[in-house]
Amino acid sequence: SEKITSMIEQEDPERIADIIEHMGTDEAVDVLGELSDEEASDIIGRIDDDEIQEEIQDLLEYDEDSAGGLMSSETFEVPADWSRERILKYFRENHADIESVYDIFVCNNQGILEGTCTIRKLLVQQDKDLIANFMEKTDLRFVGPNESWQDVAIIMSKYDLGTIAVVDDEQKVLGVVTVDDILPRLLDEK
Repeated sequence: SEKITSMIEQEDPERIADIIEHMGTDEAVDVLGELSDEEASDIIGRIDDDEIQEEIQDLLEYDEDSAGGLMSSETFEVPADWSRERILKYFRENHADIESVYDIFVCNNQGILEGTCTIRKLLVQQDKDLIANFMEKTDLRFVGPNESWQDVAIIMSKYDLGTIAVVDDEQKVLGVVTVDDILPRLLDEK
């Protein structure tokens, strides 16, 4: 991140906005967090994709040591009545650029989390099987955006989770924290 920050000091803001737009949103927020508010606002204002611009803006509002500050807003969400075949087709057509996908979040049409499913579990099903029939719904694990990174780490460790959903008060999915987001902080603690 220091390397990126020093590069940012020498680059044209337009070019930086372009680089930031193609990073994961959680990494983009880490980089922008190193800059002054004015520099960060200038760069965010130059991002062409309105959706990415808004996601980065939202993430910057969370404390960097909270689940909200750590999460990526790039999640893979599907409805419960989709089959394995349809989910894989949808993923190929819409999400092939997501950096890392471990879990699928099953949400209703209000975006409320109803279940989760690992990619591994999805892959071993038959094409026509609906995700509702094999998703995890009884032991749903999730955290709120203001949960400290330490508490998130404890939950992920206790239940052996590679990812955990971050949800709002209504259980709508806001983003996902991965083990990769937590690990650098755990190593710094030592």
